[in-house]
Amino acid sequence: MRIAALQAALDAGLPIDASPLGLRLNAVASEWRPLLEADADRAAACVSLGRLALAAGDPIKARVWFERGRARDPTDAAAVVAWADFAWRSNERPAALSALDALVGARPDDARGWHALGLMRIRAGLHTEALPALGRAVELAPDEPR
Repeated sequence: MRIAALQAALDAGLPIDASPLGLRLNAVASEWRPLLEADADRAAACVSLGRLALAAGDPIKARVWFERGRARDPTDAAAVVAWADFAWRSNERPAALSALDALVGARPDDARGWHALGLMRIRAGLHTEALPALGRAVELAPDEPR
């Protein structure tokens, strides 16, 4: 089993983590990637492919997938949040904040967007501006753990 997982990881061009967990994760990624690529018309599939690319150590492919997911549906909270998080980590902080501002403008009743905006404002040191966004997230989804 471990040899097959290692070969699958090598075939997929993934970095090799020889631990049992690393081998299993690489094997799972190589199994799921073709299925996700076949479904890449959906924003959620693009986000998953972006995350797989990041896990494989390929931020260029990750950027392409996150941008494609956001372009597929600019109001999909998961796609916008994933892109904004990637942009933030890539030092594109104003663009990340702007994307989340646009998301909550387009979907004012979506707690996930408000939550992400509040957390990103905290990261930016905008604590006073973060509180209303986080408060709105709690107001919209008081029982949802975040």
